[in-house]
Amino acid sequence: MSSRIETLRSFLAASPDDCFLRYGLAQEHVKAGADEAAIEEFQRILAIDPTYQAAYYHAGKAHQRLGQNSAARDVFERGIEMSATNGDSHARSELEAALAELPSCDLSIGCSFGPGPGKLELSHNSNLGETE
Repeated sequence: MSSRIETLRSFLAASPDDCFLRYGLAQEHVKAGADEAAIEEFQRILAIDPTYQAAYYHAGKAHQRLGQNSAARDVFERGIEMSATNGDSHARSELEAALAELPSCDLSIGCSFGPGPGKLELSHNSNLGETE
């Protein structure tokens, strides 16, 4: 575990509702490749302050990296709603772009395209392949 993560956790012990510290911790988890831990921190941020726009974008992207596209879609859509409510057009445009680029299938559970033999299957744990 990085010393930055440990330092941020110690600061959060004294100020558990500090969204700036939580955001920093979440980003350190992203840098370490620990998207699950990052998502937990982004969720805590949004529970404390639902207007913390950056958390929606980065939580959605973390879900997307894990192949959890339906969860990413949900987070992006909630962020778009919040940015519209708050009049944050910049955050809204970034979230709308992320949503538009999101594949429609959820790789965490696998996807199939096309009927019968030769259909394309995708899964989070495998490469693209054709079925027989």
